[in-house]
Amino acid sequence: MHHRLLLEAKRLLLFKEESHKEIAYALGFDSPSSFSSFIKMKTGKTPSDLQVELEVIHKE
Repeated sequence: MHHRLLLEAKRLLLFKEESHKEIAYALGFDSPSSFSSFIKMKTGKTPSDLQVELEVIHKE
């Protein structure tokens, strides 16, 4: 389940114009901080850092 949630989070971070707060609630997190903690735990990066990394990879 966490794997699918992480994939969806990455997709939203890369392709949506929504804020991290909106993405957090859209994915069912209780708060933006819970979303940030989940992303950090799974990737070692903040949502902002992960978003930048995904954008760089996508442009290549």
